[in-house]
Amino acid sequence: MGSFPAPFPLLLASGDPHLGPDAAALHLLAIETGYDSLPWPLTPSLPRRPASLLSFLPAHPARGPALARRPEARGCRRNARLGGGALCLCVRVAGLHPHSPDSTSQGLSPAFASRIRRTPNHRATECKKPHPQCLHIREPWSPPVRPTWGVVHTSALSTDCSWPVHDKGPEGQTGDFHSRATHLVQELDDLQAPQLPWANKDAFRAFHPDLKFVGKFLKPLLIGELAPEEPSQDHGKNSKIIEDFRALKKTAEDMNLFKTNHVFFLLLLAHIIALESIAWFTVFYFGNGWIPTLITAFVLATSQAQAGWLQHDYGHLSVYRKPKWNHLVHKFVIGHLKGASANWWNHRHFQHHAKPNIFHKDPDVNMLHVFVLGEWQPIEYGKKKLKYLPYNHQHEYFFLIGPPLLIPMYFQYQIIMTMIVHKNWVDLAWAISYYIRFFVTYIPFYGILGALLFLNFIRFLESHWFVWVTQMNHIVMEIDQEAYRDWFSSQLTATCNVEQSFFNDWFSGHLNFQIEHHLFPTMPRHNLHKIAPLVKSLCAKHGIEYQEKPLLRALLDIIRSLRKSGKLWLDAYLHK
Repeated sequence: MGSFPAPFPLLLASGDPHLGPDAAALHLLAIETGYDSLPWPLTPSLPRRPASLLSFLPAHPARGPALARRPEARGCRRNARLGGGALCLCVRVAGLHPHSPDSTSQGLSPAFASRIRRTPNHRATECKKPHPQCLHIREPWSPPVRPTWGVVHTSALSTDCSWPVHDKGPEGQTGDFHSRATHLVQELDDLQAPQLPWANKDAFRAFHPDLKFVGKFLKPLLIGELAPEEPSQDHGKNSKIIEDFRALKKTAEDMNLFKTNHVFFLLLLAHIIALESIAWFTVFYFGNGWIPTLITAFVLATSQAQAGWLQHDYGHLSVYRKPKWNHLVHKFVIGHLKGASANWWNHRHFQHHAKPNIFHKDPDVNMLHVFVLGEWQPIEYGKKKLKYLPYNHQHEYFFLIGPPLLIPMYFQYQIIMTMIVHKNWVDLAWAISYYIRFFVTYIPFYGILGALLFLNFIRFLESHWFVWVTQMNHIVMEIDQEAYRDWFSSQLTATCNVEQSFFNDWFSGHLNFQIEHHLFPTMPRHNLHKIAPLVKSLCAKHGIEYQEKPLLRALLDIIRSLRKSGKLWLDAYLHK
């Protein structure tokens, strides 16, 4: 997800599986974020951007909390400021006066106050205009518990909310609550959920180049520290691989491989603008006949594909040292040059990076029952006799509904709906600027309907380019449920490389170095080939396969993979 933009939630986390019914009644409270999507899983039914404080009410004692979906169950907009060892929380629930005798039976027990964590450096205040049905909870804060790894695991497995674990510092050191607030998130891969890519120390470091800045936003999330006798590293991971990978990253930093060549990215932007200019000049000079139109469409599709690779660089914060400059240029490139949404891309793409090729966690393998991928999914579909489509022919209909339709149909609809539903007005303004520029440029040559058809034809061409390049690195690899591997192993299992050449680098936006990009997502792409030999060496040391193949074979492997998965589905469907 990259660095979290302010304002970040002031408060999170109440509820403990060991508290009994009270914890289930009011499991979690979310303060208004001002962020497009909450970066951790509150509950599957939580909207992506709550407009105000939301209260979670019990749906069933055994199944835990459920979101009060109706608009009448809301919270006050200015209702929580924390600090001074106390918390002021205001909750409003329609049809229930919080001070009534029935409040406890409705799940608003005062016992929750003692479980809600405070955030330092915020003054405690109350609502300026209290609603008649506001419940104010103001309780002193008690020191946090020091759980073991076992307690952390139990909490994550028995509730909807995982516990990220911060660095403990030197072994045995036990600092106070505030000294732990700025530490990074510790290894906890097996407790991650789809929207929690930073619950892993290596993942956290990979996504955030400015650790001190991001540490400020972690302060409100701190609820305690591990017991002193507990190791910093979660059990079950290969500590030697983790240690060697961190040494490798330190080597990359010492080699200045995270330092950007700004001329490189300036030339990339210039060649995109040049392509746009050539396209306009072609139709301006030669007219709107079929041949000039086709040439213009292919040139514009090329500029769109290259703009897609360029926005990818800025989205990963790999160009400028300050995140805000990356975010600004990212919005310009993806918005004004492509007509898409930066927030939509961030939310989707960083889930993919955190858990590549993991079902229910990586949105890129969510095929909406159109395809079955890997080995586990087709067998499960076959056993359950699921046949939404004839999957044994998916390697054939892939050419009809895969590359042709992903961008002009699915992505286009999803992007527009995301910006409107989540009120991403800045992204929408950037996207509108793209469409204004395109139609002002080409309506004089083709008319309104012709320009609209021309735009969709360009999207159609770009979609082929995008799908083949992005899938040649992932769809052919292991696609399965969560295996709880360390960061290095999980990325090597889900990614492969394509051989380097000038054309391959340009054609794929250097995503032919997919392995290195996934391990070091903030590394500028022009340096990925420099770290590749060291990654190969580390793989050889630990017996991990490092896959690299020619471009044509990589493209053909997509079809082979789909055919193999289709055969597995058919066999399970008929015989299991």
